[in-house]
Amino acid sequence: AVVSTQSTSTSYSITSSNFAYTTAPYAGTACLQIVIGSYGGLQLHRVIPFAWSGVFTTLNFYAKASSSYSSLSVTIQNTGGTAPTPVTFSVGTSWQSYSFPLGPGGLNAPANIGDTNQILIKNNAGSASPTLYFDNIQFGTPDNFNNFNVNVNITFNVNFQPSSTTTPSGYYADTGAAYSTQSGLQYGWLTANSNTYKRNVNSDARYDTGISVGSNTWQLAVPLQQ
Repeated sequence: AVVSTQSTSTSYSITSSNFAYTTAPYAGTACLQIVIGSYGGLQLHRVIPFAWSGVFTTLNFYAKASSSYSSLSVTIQNTGGTAPTPVTFSVGTSWQSYSFPLGPGGLNAPANIGDTNQILIKNNAGSASPTLYFDNIQFGTPDNFNNFNVNVNITFNVNFQPSSTTTPSGYYADTGAAYSTQSGLQYGWLTANSNTYKRNVNSDARYDTGISVGSNTWQLAVPLQQ
């Protein structure tokens, strides 16, 4: 997920933030340091929605604060309907793990999480929070939360081409379709891209076809490996 800051009201905003705070992170070399203004929030989102059911079951992270704080919650923002009841939580001054179910009984997340269905860690108080620290924000399952390391060695060959072109052997064809399930994989463009081309100068389609990117975005979902 892409992590960004967003105020939940036009009157309030993030007081301060450091997305690469290097002093005593939970793991690795840096963590997120943030002070959330009154009724502001930390928004977790991505441009292209993804289907979490059957892949992930929880939203997990580690958190602590400069002083104990109990006015925080996790919820779903902009679902296009009635928002689920926020799940409240408190933070102390030492790193602690948190795990929130994505399904019923938890965040009750919609089938796809993305730009219109955003996870929000919110300050519910009418005053700024103490300094908050977050680390290892990720989707996972309860039994692998403490050791969610995936080593992947997979090769995907994608040829960008007009739909009338024969796809080279061993390649997936991208003909400009919007992000969706294609040939068993999830990949494609943020918006459908009609700018494919064939130069007719090389008999090998891998070197003869292409697509103009422009301001569009292309993405591939890598399958989870056990």
